Amino acid sequence: MRLFDLISSKLGTDEEFSGCVRYTVLDEKSAYFQNVMKILEFSSSRIVLAGKKCRFLVVGECLSLESFYGKDLVVRGRITGVEKCFL
Repeated sequence: MRLFDLISSKLGTDEEFSGCVRYTVLDEKSAYFQNVMKILEFSSSRIVLAGKKCRFLVVGECLSLESFYGKDLVVRGRITGVEKCFL
């Protein structure tokens, strides 16, 4: 079972959110995103990610993409914020 699925089941959240992008940021140095469909924009200070029904803006410094496999993405760098952008 994936980490976010385990957390969702513990919190009793609705399955409606299963297709949404989910993420966690660790020590402002790395972030893990799940259910990413596309990378819409990329620079060392700004990354825009698209899920099925939402977009996320990742801002920071020296941002880089460490891995993007399936729908899972790892971002490294000094992450100062993650913001959900509604379509």
